[in-house]
Amino acid sequence: MARLASIFAAIAFAIAGVNAVTTGTCYNVKKTSSNPNGQQSYDVSKYYCFQGEGVENRDLLCPKNPNGYTTYACSGSCYAPTDYVCINGALVAQKNYKGQLATCPGAQSNPFDPEKYHCYAGGLLCPFYTERCAGGCYDPHDYSCPNGVISPIPEDPKNRRFAA
Repeated sequence: MARLASIFAAIAFAIAGVNAVTTGTCYNVKKTSSNPNGQQSYDVSKYYCFQGEGVENRDLLCPKNPNGYTTYACSGSCYAPTDYVCINGALVAQKNYKGQLATCPGAQSNPFDPEKYHCYAGGLLCPFYTERCAGGCYDPHDYSCPNGVISPIPEDPKNRRFAA
């Protein structure tokens, strides 16, 4: 009977692990009466925390689109690169964009094409649809960034294909 209970416990643990949500924390968001410490937890599969890219250099939490790609930050607003470009801190609608180049304070590659790259606070340029991790860029579909280290996402055994 004890063995049966441990088997059920193992199955329950495995199921819980499959449905587990990985959370992150934005540490420097705006303090409010309901959020006096200025920290915000979030589901990393649904949001991305842009450090120092919000109003008054605060962190800004932006949603990911349904495909899991990040929207980006520009002077305290979140935007989709399919709809806008961020040129030197100003959002410009794609339909009004005339090919102007932008600058990224602190970046070695200036000027840059704002239709292809995002300028992160501190001068890191990353191609769109990648995210920042410490001093590098990574594809969030293949990698994660636990504790500031780019790491491969473990393969999901459900998606493996077996040879017949």
